[in-house]
Amino acid sequence: IHNILEAYNPVLRFTFNRVEENSKLTTKELSEIQAKYKHKDDIIGSHLLNSMQYQAKAMFDAAGDKPVIFGGRKNFIKRCQRKITKEEWQELRLVPIYSVGESNQKGNRLFRILNVDTILFKPNKDIHINLNLKYVGKNNIRKLRRLIELQNQKAIPLTYQLDMEYVYITYDNSIFENYEYSLKTNRVIAIDLNPNYIGWFVVDWRDNYNFNLVDSG
Repeated sequence: IHNILEAYNPVLRFTFNRVEENSKLTTKELSEIQAKYKHKDDIIGSHLLNSMQYQAKAMFDAAGDKPVIFGGRKNFIKRCQRKITKEEWQELRLVPIYSVGESNQKGNRLFRILNVDTILFKPNKDIHINLNLKYVGKNNIRKLRRLIELQNQKAIPLTYQLDMEYVYITYDNSIFENYEYSLKTNRVIAIDLNPNYIGWFVVDWRDNYNFNLVDSG
């Protein structure tokens, strides 16, 4: 995670600086600027580049007229006073990775809740990282189970942030509370038991000559 954070943050700061210079830059214009800065062999893919545009613009809007100091003003003063080391300051400047949710990507293109103990992070096709959750709590376990159902139904976008200690999930609570599954009244599953295997298939059934095979195995 640390290597990804170190690769992510310079591009984020570069993107933020471009937004600060011209807050009216379009997504296309920012993407073209990012492409010139980013190395082709970088682990930061197009989705994270697009996500950090949202992140940079949100940081710019939240700051208002105040200057943004990555790492915080108090820590910057401590560094100037040599109360923290250069290495400590560099660590404090690392902003969480930000990934915008997409409901049609089962919640998010790069993250997936596998179970109440594990979230999968896939920054690219070659890197898959299991994030092991600890001290989740009963209430959050119930929320995670609900989010698993919704992500698998492609019913809710889940926006993630990730740092060295925590993974944060943001979602639309109205969807979380009110989404209802649309049941298919003509969908059936059939199971065939034999000595060696169990065969099964799922069909949307209308009549003997009019049906659709959904899946089988």
